[in-house]
Amino acid sequence: MANLANRTFFVRSSSAVFVRSRVLATALRQTGPSVSDNLEDKMNFIENETEQKLRGGYYTPSDLAIFIAQWVKEISPTSVLEPSCGDGVFFSALSKVSGFQKSKIMGFELDPVEAVKAREGARDAGLDATTIHCSDFLQWSLDALEDRSTKFDAIVGNPPFIRYQYLPEPFQVCAEAIFKTLALPFTKHTNAWVSFVLASMALLRPGGRLAMVVPSEIGYSGRS
Repeated sequence: MANLANRTFFVRSSSAVFVRSRVLATALRQTGPSVSDNLEDKMNFIENETEQKLRGGYYTPSDLAIFIAQWVKEISPTSVLEPSCGDGVFFSALSKVSGFQKSKIMGFELDPVEAVKAREGARDAGLDATTIHCSDFLQWSLDALEDRSTKFDAIVGNPPFIRYQYLPEPFQVCAEAIFKTLALPFTKHTNAWVSFVLASMALLRPGGRLAMVVPSEIGYSGRS
């Protein structure tokens, strides 16, 4: 399991989602040292990266997933979204805290092997109203945001941590389109997880709860 020491538990209760999204996007554009500074020294070329890093597969410890599940359970959600479910650790967590057996749960996972694990995990956990899509969440969310009829009571997850330049071109297009759809400024230094969080926030119903594991850089503005 990957080390999550540099990841942060990020929670939001839905209200004025787009205002917070704008603030978040602005803060993230200011995150850390300038990418343009000493670019040659800082650039990690794609051929030198591990498969796990290119896939953004940093999995969530079960105790953290259970903590998150307990927090979202407080509002008795009837619909739950997991936009990057991996092998389904959050489904196991939802079953362990109970109260989600009748909830409609939707998950997304690009890796076919992991998607199968997630489906089996949800089934074994007794989460019968769970649907796992082996497809791109960002593309699906663009359609959902345009339709405006899909909202979730709770959203949980650990979105992929992948540099924009490492994303295949179709995913780059979707990542940037999320910002455009939400009328937010975009930079190609933005990591993939940001688009996941923003899209998820926009799909959260008023009064809903969102809890995600994100990099600790979210709390760093780069200013003294």
